[in-house]
Amino acid sequence: MAVKVQIPAPLRSLTGGQAEVELDAADVGGLIEGLDRRHRGLKERLCDADGNLRSYVRLFVNDEDVRFLKDKATPQEVIRALLTAHVDLLLFGGIGTFIKASTQANVDVGDRTNDALRVNGRDIRASVVGEGANLGVTQLGRIEYARAGGPERKGGRINTDAIDNSAGVDTSDHEVNIKILMSGPLRRGQIKMAERDSMLEFMTEDVAALERAASILESMLEEPRTQRERQA
Repeated sequence: MAVKVQIPAPLRSLTGGQAEVELDAADVGGLIEGLDRRHRGLKERLCDADGNLRSYVRLFVNDEDVRFLKDKATPQEVIRALLTAHVDLLLFGGIGTFIKASTQANVDVGDRTNDALRVNGRDIRASVVGEGANLGVTQLGRIEYARAGGPERKGGRINTDAIDNSAGVDTSDHEVNIKILMSGPLRRGQIKMAERDSMLEFMTEDVAALERAASILESMLEEPRTQRERQA
C-alpha cells in the first residue's frame, strides 16, 4: 500500500529537502525500514539500538499516535481506523449507520448497535464513499463529508444512498416478487423446489437487465432534481 510520509523540518536534510516522501509499506516497521533504505540515517534518528521509537519521536498514522495503538487497539478502534483511513473508496455493504455529522449525537442516529464504531463525516479521508447498504451515512453526515471530508478536508464525493443502493434494492425486489409468485405452485406441489431454483437461475440475466435499466432511469431522474435544488 502506498503511504505518504510527512517529513519534519529537522530531518529534511536526510531526504534532500523533501517535505513529503511516498513509498509502499504494510506496517509501521516496514515503513521505517523503507525510509531508511531510501534515505540512509532516518532510522537511526527515529529508533534506538533495539529498534524502538526514541522517546522524543512522535509517529502518527491518520492522526493517531502509534504508541497508543500498539498492542492496545480494541476491535472498535480498528474499525474506526478503517473508516477514517486515507483510501480511494470507502464502500458500505449490509446494515448499519457508521457515519454521522459532528453536530449529531449518537442517539440522533437511531442505531445503538454501532454507536461505538460511528465516526463523523468530516473525519472521513476516503476520496469517494459508495453505499451498497441501507443508511450507511446520515443525511447530515453525508453533507458534512461532502463539504469538509475527503483526503484534504475540502470535501469528498458521495451520492445519495438511493443512487448507490438502487441496484441492490431493485434486484432484491425482483427476487422477492418472483419467489412470492412461485410460492403458490410450490405449495400446491405443481413445481418442486429444485425446479423453482432452476427457474430463478435461468432468469438471472433478465433480472440484471431490468435492474440496470431501473438504476439508469433513477440516476437520470435524480440529476434534474439536484440541479433544481442548487438553483433554489
